[in-house]
Amino acid sequence: MVVAQSNDPARSIADVAQEHGLNANMIARWRRAHERAQSTTQAQPAETFIPVHACAGATDVEYRRRVRRRASPLRWTT
Repeated sequence: MVVAQSNDPARSIADVAQEHGLNANMIARWRRAHERAQSTTQAQPAETFIPVHACAGATDVEYRRRVRRRASPLRWTT
């Protein structure tokens, strides 16, 4: 609640701190922590799906070699 109030552009952090009897530096630290937590959860999705096209004549070994050269390897069982 305090962090949400301090994010209001019409209010200063000092006003919110004074209203709640808190130190303005403490609220500023909470705001930064809240922003970091939100940006971390938004930047890293739990799962990412990518399209995979398998060649009809490719063997399992050939396909594994191609996948290992990529930045994020794929693994599955057939």
